[in-house]
Amino acid sequence: MVAIEDSGRVLSEEDIEAFEVRLGYALPETYRRFLQEHNGGRPAPDVIDIDGLPRGPTDVQEFFGLDCALETSNLDWNLRTLRDRVDERLLPIGCDSGDNIFCLSLHGPDRGSIIFCHFVESKVSYYKVARSFVEMLKQL
Repeated sequence: MVAIEDSGRVLSEEDIEAFEVRLGYALPETYRRFLQEHNGGRPAPDVIDIDGLPRGPTDVQEFFGLDCALETSNLDWNLRTLRDRVDERLLPIGCDSGDNIFCLSLHGPDRGSIIFCHFVESKVSYYKVARSFVEMLKQL
């Protein structure tokens, strides 16, 4: 069982709906529930094995939330900052300790799945982590 430490403030339904409007997409229900319950935070345990990822498993340093005290932990900030680096169908939702990003697929046949964006210099490689956010948490 994964514990989430350092969760953000409690979000209202209106907070999440306002984010979805800014985003232009409705969030998958499992991720929406996570935001309502935790609004980001640090998972424990935090190690995840990703098929095909060079140099073995990685960690989940944190999941991003809304209105976090630390700007780099905010969903909105990461979406703006990474827009030119990751596929437009992906929402950055977390990071590992190597500055790589976990993303949520927002549309298409893989909607709801979690994709790991591994950055090496100016190139990004994509690895499918799980079919859903809940499945990802089970892999930790």
